[in-house]
Amino acid sequence: MSSKLPAAKATRQFRILALPLARLPRPPPHTRTLPTTPPPSLESASPTIPPTPLILFHAVQPEPSADSPPSLITKALDKSSETWLKLGEKPRDSWMYWFYEKGEKLMDRIEYEEWALKAVKEGEGVKVSKDGHVLERIEIPLVLPKLPNQEMPTLLPKLHRFLLKRIPHHKKMMYRSILFSPVTWPFAIIPIIPNFPLFYVLWRAWSHYKAWRGATYLEQLIKAGLVVEKECPELTEIYARKAHHHHPHEPLTIDQSGKIKVGTTEQPLPPPAPGPITSQAQHPSLLLSPSQIPLLAKMFALKANEVVDVTRAVEQADYRARKADQVEAEEKKAKEEKAREEKKEKENENKE
Repeated sequence: MSSKLPAAKATRQFRILALPLARLPRPPPHTRTLPTTPPPSLESASPTIPPTPLILFHAVQPEPSADSPPSLITKALDKSSETWLKLGEKPRDSWMYWFYEKGEKLMDRIEYEEWALKAVKEGEGVKVSKDGHVLERIEIPLVLPKLPNQEMPTLLPKLHRFLLKRIPHHKKMMYRSILFSPVTWPFAIIPIIPNFPLFYVLWRAWSHYKAWRGATYLEQLIKAGLVVEKECPELTEIYARKAHHHHPHEPLTIDQSGKIKVGTTEQPLPPPAPGPITSQAQHPSLLLSPSQIPLLAKMFALKANEVVDVTRAVEQADYRARKADQVEAEEKKAKEEKAREEKKEKENENKE
């Protein structure tokens, strides 16, 4: 392994980063049903081929050209995102930081898969017509690392299945959020307090809409044969490097020039979020640690909001790994109790 990381990308090319987050244990088979033949997913998984780790599919899209400036909606969303991040810079005892902290708590509970899909911008990189046909053909690499001492299965089919599952899900949840919005209207009776429930429901509807459209866009690109899976040496180098650049509890920050700064509190990205998900991700099963995210951001020219999305994904992977450990421990305890009860019953039968 080289001592220096390869030079960062000068421009943002259209690529999809397949970022392994953690290896979670397989869910135990259901005891009530014993199928005669295992499902295909289990048939294909042999003891020599490990299960697919938890993956973040993050799309890196090129900047819009000067000939096609961003729309008013895109400008408004970028401005609101910038304004929101600035709230995290306020003093911790201010009401604005309190509002930011509570908002981050709600947003951290949203699945990282939804954040990744809603960040995809239709038409940036490849134009697609209304009937789903691509207007230009380019190669979009699905880049993945080579993990040390671990085999990675083919990920393009997994990405396609993921998108086919997410498209109807987010479309359904979008309509459900819209239909639920009238329930929040009574809160508007109180003139002093803003109708935060209505704002949140409408924001969730918009979030599901963006995720639905993002998943649809990526699925169209895959169907057109534009996405090609490739191993990325730069990504392999990042995963191979030991995390020693900063303590995992120190915040990641980005200065005004876009450069990432470590160990400062000028612009936290993001601060430790309250609730069940924490930013101190350090589970042993993690394949991507928080201290490696600055390297990832520098290599692929990630923006501030993209750094937040990747950090949130690592945090949620840590949380899911801890939950899996808890479930495994509870199941082990239940099996031990059942074994003790069976042993006790046999001893009673022998006495009789």
